[in-house]
Amino acid sequence: MRPLLTRLVSALVIASIIWTAASIAFQRTTYGYSCAALSTADYIQHADVIAIGTVERLTNDPLGFSQDRDAMVNVERYLKGGGPDEIVANDPSGQLDCGFMAESFIGKRLVFFLQGEESPFDTNVCLGNRVLGEAGSQSFLRDVEAILGSDSDDGPPWLSIGLGIGLGAVVAAGSAFIFKQHVTKQD
Repeated sequence: MRPLLTRLVSALVIASIIWTAASIAFQRTTYGYSCAALSTADYIQHADVIAIGTVERLTNDPLGFSQDRDAMVNVERYLKGGGPDEIVANDPSGQLDCGFMAESFIGKRLVFFLQGEESPFDTNVCLGNRVLGEAGSQSFLRDVEAILGSDSDDGPPWLSIGLGIGLGAVVAAGSAFIFKQHVTKQD
């Protein structure tokens, strides 16, 4: 009976070590809920993407390991950066780590300050997100637009594409001219 009890205790110890290691390994970054008040310019500087959009729905962690919430957002326009018409804003798990998405946000327009290169973007309450229509949100949005320029939507990059094609044509023509001169001198 004693060897069976020893094996059972050993198995429980090993299982708890594996569970603890997995919990640590798969834990998302957490944030302290104490946010320093930043200037509008600081919020803009720290965001990779700034978008105005409507929260369509919230989803929870499909595996159920955390209280993590993702907001499916229909983007009205981008103020900084760009992306698709629908994005995922990954909000941390709630009250203790700066999560701010709640069921009451569904259907509301927000200005989102997002981090990351593409959807899903990360966000939290400390990044400057505002529900549009609440007190002070319109003046905050005007400040953001004033700093970025009122028509700061990146839109189609036609100017960049045109300049790139033009520059490429000039380089190709110059290279062809130099090559022709080089070949003519050898003859």
